[in-house]
Amino acid sequence: GVTEAGEGEDGRMKSAIGIGTLLADGLGDTIRVSLTEDPEYEYAPCNRLAELAGTLLEGEARQAQQSVPAYEDTRDVTLFTRQRGRLPAQREGDVLDYRGLLHRDGSVLSALPLAELSALGQMGSFGRSALFKSLGCKLLEGADGEAIPLKDVATSDALLLREPPAPDDEYSRATLAALAKGGLHCIVPAAALAANPLPGAVALVELADLEAKLLLRTGGGADGGATTSALGDSGRLAVTVRGDESDEQLATLCAREAEVDLLLVETPERLSRLHASRRLFNTLKERRGDLPL
Repeated sequence: GVTEAGEGEDGRMKSAIGIGTLLADGLGDTIRVSLTEDPEYEYAPCNRLAELAGTLLEGEARQAQQSVPAYEDTRDVTLFTRQRGRLPAQREGDVLDYRGLLHRDGSVLSALPLAELSALGQMGSFGRSALFKSLGCKLLEGADGEAIPLKDVATSDALLLREPPAPDDEYSRATLAALAKGGLHCIVPAAALAANPLPGAVALVELADLEAKLLLRTGGGADGGATTSALGDSGRLAVTVRGDESDEQLATLCAREAEVDLLLVETPERLSRLHASRRLFNTLKERRGDLPL
């Protein structure tokens, strides 16, 4: 329980955070909600927390937890320090600024479907400005009258683009180029990027394919020549981690951390997101991994 959590939404939120965190860890068998209100008002939030905790004991939830490979939880629960890692840094020869791929206080990545991008492109300058505003960009007017996006406090940090626009979709590509100049870059799956290159984009690969993709980038292809198009022209790399990778794969990730600019945790539904993420953080800590996550 959380003693004297307060009243109204504030008291209920404090109770949910304090009690819910313990329940998610499988701790406790009795729930006590203490609000600065009449006792009968404490029943509803208490009952709801009990219902949510009950779902963690059901067969499907337990199966998701057991699907995560076994690990030893070495957290020190007496510490209140935040999990920290390095942020993407600028490199010599960079044409664009990639330092804003992640934010030190928490990052926001926005998914941009190709159909939506194309539809906005058909609206001309109006659609372009609407996209910039929806991403939280600050706008300046260029000499040609077109809006120029700049990153602001509330701007998304990066775009997840599963499929780049076609080479002949010049307006959509110009829109993405304007965002990249403003520091808002596209993260595109490596296979899609190889088939349809997008200047300045960050290549996204799964951890299982990391070694093979890096081998291509260093010129280890079948013909012996460099194949930079496999990972785009930016030299930037984002890696997707599911949470059920082997210890050997995670060791490879830590060994290659200098070549990884961004790590994304994308847990499949069959796994417990809480336990998969906790295992990943635990492994990175044990191996002293310092990855932008």
